Amino acid sequence: MVTRYLARKPPPAVPAALPVGRALQTHAGLAQLTRMAKDAQSRLETVQALVPASLRAGLLAGAVDEAGWTLLVTNASAAAKVRQLRPQLESALLARHGPGVLRIKMAMR
Repeated sequence: MVTRYLARKPPPAVPAALPVGRALQTHAGLAQLTRMAKDAQSRLETVQALVPASLRAGLLAGAVDEAGWTLLVTNASAAAKVRQLRPQLESALLARHGPGVLRIKMAMR
């Protein structure tokens, strides 16, 4: 008795998956976005150290660009208090991250 087998199908022509971390490092645009996100987070940590603990939860890191950084605040009363602290925040950001404008804006949820 002769057994006949079906011809094997070739494996799919899909490239090997690239880990996310490596993809972020190898692609120039994604690497730039990663650096900007880390810079924004670092600036947020600098600001949070100077803001009262009750306001820290309402702060979000915004965009970093050539001119400066945007600090997002979740409510108007917290934004008013943060604006009062602006001189101290700007001096701390200048010392740690160099020159740049601090923009304080309301975060839309």
